[in-house]
Amino acid sequence: MDYQKEWIKLQAKAASLNERYQKNRNNSDSVKILSDTRIKHEEEMKQFLRNVSESNKGSMLGMLVKSILPPEIPKFDIPAGTKNPDSVRYFMIYQHNKNHYFDNIDFTDERILRTPILHSKLNTFFTNVVIQVADSINKEIDRVISLASSNYKVFQYVCVYLFNHFRESEIMGHDAVVVKLADEIYLSGKADWTTQEWRDNLKKEVDRIRPNLIGVKAHDLVMNTFNNVYVSLYDIKKDFTILIFWEPDCGHCKEAVPRLRDYYEKYRDKGVEVFAVCTQPERDKWEKFIQENRLTWINGWDPARLTRYDYYYNITSTPIIYILDRDKKIIAKKLPVESVESFINDYRKFNR
Repeated sequence: MDYQKEWIKLQAKAASLNERYQKNRNNSDSVKILSDTRIKHEEEMKQFLRNVSESNKGSMLGMLVKSILPPEIPKFDIPAGTKNPDSVRYFMIYQHNKNHYFDNIDFTDERILRTPILHSKLNTFFTNVVIQVADSINKEIDRVISLASSNYKVFQYVCVYLFNHFRESEIMGHDAVVVKLADEIYLSGKADWTTQEWRDNLKKEVDRIRPNLIGVKAHDLVMNTFNNVYVSLYDIKKDFTILIFWEPDCGHCKEAVPRLRDYYEKYRDKGVEVFAVCTQPERDKWEKFIQENRLTWINGWDPARLTRYDYYYNITSTPIIYILDRDKKIIAKKLPVESVESFINDYRKFNR
């Protein structure tokens, strides 16, 4: 096709310009010339796509070509005297790009599902464009689902993509997105492509996540300790409480617990306490591990799980670390032990 031949030529020229730019990055004169040339060529490529899309309106080709066009970014005039004008301009460009990212996607046309374009656009948007904080993500999910709602198949595709994407994410806090999608789509009756058994299992899953989301006040734990004194999690009056669930026979715990002990010894007098809960019922192993590793923090003991800590903190493996603030609000969860110090230091810095 003529379109494909011309597009391949344009892409080849763009690749060549980019290669030349990379090779001449230390030459300021060349960088300026090549930057201007690249910008001009990018506009030529976009104009070519606009022409093809317009001349093939209504066809599969026209729809596909339009869908790969990036949103138009206007030139923003920053008033004279504005503080940090470059930062203001960058923010305005970012906001415009985010708000218009899907302008060229026709969510009513299910033919797009036969191509990888929608998946690629969704993946780039929710991975690289949107700030990876649950509140920001949830706002954009509402917008995208609204765009897709007029076509059942596209709506289903978008919902399935979003649910799988955030369910598989290892980024802290993304479980709040899963809970939102479960509540508003899958458990609300809108996801009629799922079975009742699947929805029942999902409800059980999110019910275990809901009590330990970032920002939620941690459930109180009152349990006996190594010193045979009952202690309440809420009685701890420190800036930070590190809540760790561990067991003596766990290989990862044998590495993580001593590392956390070393951190604790360094910061115990600087507003940090550790509440450690053993998740297995063999008292002799628990006591031996505490003595051998010189664990002087609060060592909680609840072999019968009467506090239901496994439910409220969704404990399915060990070690699991939570960090709570002074008010016992969860500020971090499932944090690697090697990240505890930097997390708390950063939190102190940005939350003074």
